Amino acid sequence: MKRVSKVNLFQKESLLIILLGLIIYNIFFFILSDTLLLSLGKDDASYIEAAKQLWYQHSFHPIRPIGLPLLSGIPLLLAKSTEGIIGTFMIINIVLWLFTFLLIYKTLLIQTNRKNLALAGSILFSLGISTVSYTFVVLSETLYIFTLTLLVYQLCLFFKTKSYNHLVLAITILVFSCLIKPVSWYLVFVGIVTVVIFFRRIKTAKKRYVIVLILAIGCLAIQLISIKNTYGNYSLSYTDKVTWYYYLGAQSKAKKLNKEYTEERTERLTSYENLPWKEKASIASSDLSEQIKNNTLNVLKCHTNNVITSSNSGNALIKYHIQNSTAPNTIIKRFYVLSSYQNRAYFFLLLFNIILLLTFSFKRRRITAYPFQLSVLLLAIYFYITAGISFTQGDRLLIIAQPLLLISSISLLTPLFRRIQ
Repeated sequence: MKRVSKVNLFQKESLLIILLGLIIYNIFFFILSDTLLLSLGKDDASYIEAAKQLWYQHSFHPIRPIGLPLLSGIPLLLAKSTEGIIGTFMIINIVLWLFTFLLIYKTLLIQTNRKNLALAGSILFSLGISTVSYTFVVLSETLYIFTLTLLVYQLCLFFKTKSYNHLVLAITILVFSCLIKPVSWYLVFVGIVTVVIFFRRIKTAKKRYVIVLILAIGCLAIQLISIKNTYGNYSLSYTDKVTWYYYLGAQSKAKKLNKEYTEERTERLTSYENLPWKEKASIASSDLSEQIKNNTLNVLKCHTNNVITSSNSGNALIKYHIQNSTAPNTIIKRFYVLSSYQNRAYFFLLLFNIILLLTFSFKRRRITAYPFQLSVLLLAIYFYITAGISFTQGDRLLIIAQPLLLISSISLLTPLFRRIQ
């Protein structure tokens, strides 16, 4: 079994990396905070509502899973203060952004064994306008990006050491991530298949890791049962149903009927908004099945167009500020344009990763020749696919893939860098 250096927050190197990340973050904070800080929208308000519902009424929110409301609502034990929730969000987001910066460095250091490449990858992540912007608001993106980066770090350790302790931890993190964003729900089935395939070897993992995995599954079960008891369905949340019905579903239906998207959405909103959640889920599921059968081409066209449009757009938060400000700051406008170029660069990086991995795998005559890079790239592709459903959200789902693409591409290109030098 190969030994590798793991994350130690008290190492001099780790502290220096975090300090560098803090310096870069503060530069962005100085420029963007007056514009974006605490600029609450409808989604932000729903997280605050979920925290209050959990901590005051001891019930689960229909849209927001328990993960982030549980963490951010801790101040409610001391005082019934919305400001306390918002302040906790800010602290959590900043700390997690810094830890993500460190995890990217550590993962790339294990993969490349070169500090300059690892540092370059983490700095490229830190210069992402969108990833910094989402730390200023009450949303789950920063926590989710950290969780996915931690998952990738554990996968990296697994493929390097062949220790099934790390595979168990990776699956555990994947399960917990469902309680932050339900988009992970479909990835959990991959985790289940992995457990079935490697069951005998997973039994060799240390008991404490297996116990943590069982606890994670238990938390997932509590979420599912609570939603069932309160709203009528075994579900993590109703986000996926509502998102389909209001966004891609409405868009593809409007295209079929030669209507404007806003007209179709308004009609759906009028008849749908005040229904019980169980009935909403049933209507959305029926609409999804019907359109996949009878409106397949329009669904695919709209979805593909949405992914491309989101990949070419700038940061959604900055765009919202520009659209709702009478006199938006010139610097902010420039940052929006720069964020659009960054998002385009990551889209091309996705395509480059796919071509590169296929080329290298073809040379070795098997697609699994680079298992770590393949796993990370498939994760990134998954988030680009899901981004096509909620198209008006801009780069909110795309930024989740950005650290994954950095890790995958630098890992794949390491042999080339060695040849050049």
